[in-house]
Amino acid sequence: MPSTNPYTSVSISGLNANPPPDDGTTVAGNQIDWAADVVAEISTPLQNAITSINSNVSSFGGRSFNINSNVRNAMAGAVAYTPSELTIVSGVVTQARSHHTIDTQSDASTDDLDRLNNSSADAGTILRIRMEASGRIVTVKHNAGTGDGQIFLADTADYVMAANEVLTLIRIGTSWYEIARSPGLSVIPRGYIDGFVLVNGTDSDHDINISAGICRDSSDAATLALTSTLTKQIDATWAVGSNAGGLDTGSVANTTWYHIHIIRRSDTGVVDALFSTSVSSPTFPTNYDQSRRVGSVRTDSSANIIAFLQFSNYFSWDVPVTELSNGTINTAETLFSLSMPAGIRVIAVLGVSQGTASQVVTFYPPDQTGAQPGNVAPPIGFVGSADNDNHSQVHVLTNVSRQIAARASSALTDCSISSYGWYDFRGENA
Repeated sequence: MPSTNPYTSVSISGLNANPPPDDGTTVAGNQIDWAADVVAEISTPLQNAITSINSNVSSFGGRSFNINSNVRNAMAGAVAYTPSELTIVSGVVTQARSHHTIDTQSDASTDDLDRLNNSSADAGTILRIRMEASGRIVTVKHNAGTGDGQIFLADTADYVMAANEVLTLIRIGTSWYEIARSPGLSVIPRGYIDGFVLVNGTDSDHDINISAGICRDSSDAATLALTSTLTKQIDATWAVGSNAGGLDTGSVANTTWYHIHIIRRSDTGVVDALFSTSVSSPTFPTNYDQSRRVGSVRTDSSANIIAFLQFSNYFSWDVPVTELSNGTINTAETLFSLSMPAGIRVIAVLGVSQGTASQVVTFYPPDQTGAQPGNVAPPIGFVGSADNDNHSQVHVLTNVSRQIAARASSALTDCSISSYGWYDFRGENA
């Protein structure tokens, strides 16, 4: 709010405050002269007052609601209908209204906005800015430049504006501080992810549909968002957009794990996705430099994507995979490699059975010290020994080589293991 009332009161001047006495007679002194008495001393002062009131109300409306002009305004222009364009000059624009579009200097393809100058802006003023043109990318710089109007963004990172995105700021002291940005791109915690659910596409052997979602990138430098489903093809070289190639390099291989990365161009804000055999370092297309792994898929012996179902962070094989059939587990630690993504740790969901009476078996992460299991003292075996054909479902944390460890109370030769699926937290706790 401004420190002074934007409305100027109007006083009426020119009225005859001391008219002559009227004794009721018809003498000349009691007669009314139209021009001298009615027009000059009543009509004209009232007309002038009404004109001034009308002008001042119009000015007050412009200041209060920022409808007509670039003025300091009582409501910080919260209902400004039409933004005015500001063009960057050497990293600076001068804020005049509550709603501006920002254009690059000389219509350059990119430009940086270092400061929003306006030394007379009132504390608490709310300002909204957005790009003037989608082909001229503006990067709002965090804590850049010196002097009035520095901009402080909530995630302390520079913000590359994209089409239809709005950045909302508040004036505190001589600087501007971020309140929010749209669509839904306010600062989110490190490691955050929501959405990006993977589904086999129409060409279920080669296409993956990626649902809308939002997350922080793997370096916690930017927010990545898809506003609609994106379909990428694993059997075609990457190309931008939906229903387009998604492989970062080479040709799709047989019996291979591929990690799906959401990728972003920091210079334009464009978001896409790709398949890569690398869990953390995909081969970026030109100008893409930010990413987040959101899931993994595996091809079969014919280079087709094996069918699966995803719910939140749980991935379930459409057909469970046999890992061990009537195999051996010894009293010493035995390692098993599972049909799980490599390069990350997941929680494997397994079905286990063994047919040796009075024996138990335990499963644990390979980097954990595992003792020989028993029936009473820890570690108590996952598979009991009440009869001759025992079955259990167990959850075990893998290592990055997709292995788990197992030990038996005595050597078993009839243990079977199948993989139902896995929990992949997709970088939440990285």
